[in-house]
Amino acid sequence: MNPEVQCKFYEKKVEGVEDISKILDTDDVDIVVNGLDSPSVITSRWVNNACLEHEVPMIQAGVSRAELLFEMFLPGEACFDCVIASSSLKSQYYKNNLVAIYGSDSSMQNVSYAPYINILSGYVTHYMFNYFINPGSIRHSFYHIISTKNLTNILTKEYEKRPDCPTCNSDNLDQLISLEKLID
Repeated sequence: MNPEVQCKFYEKKVEGVEDISKILDTDDVDIVVNGLDSPSVITSRWVNNACLEHEVPMIQAGVSRAELLFEMFLPGEACFDCVIASSSLKSQYYKNNLVAIYGSDSSMQNVSYAPYINILSGYVTHYMFNYFINPGSIRHSFYHIISTKNLTNILTKEYEKRPDCPTCNSDNLDQLISLEKLID
């Protein structure tokens, strides 16, 4: 391990992009691991905007009943809102589910348990170190989906940056673009 590496963890109430931006303004941050989960989807959008504004990569991961999801978003590549907009255009089912869960409190609906968290922690650690040790080896924003049944990788795919993404192309990242504008 490199003794120069410093990890900082923040335990504080986050109520918007500005709360995350304040942390990124005061510290020399090289990468953000998003651990926020509620209100659902909105917190990832807050972190996305702050990371875009500060040109810092974002990693996040999560657990559903059947799958583990790991995502990494790089500055200048597809952002979280690019994914929401693209997925909403491709699938009415995705769009309907997104609207249904958007902003909901998922804090008491935890389907994860220690082995899954350990696996995702391994992914987070692997890609963080790879990003720093082997610069340029990760060139695009991407995701992995892992089966909880047999812990095999179901899918690895690069996200595509949307040239018309209203978030990536915004000069004002302090406020979220409305979900309606993003998915219509």
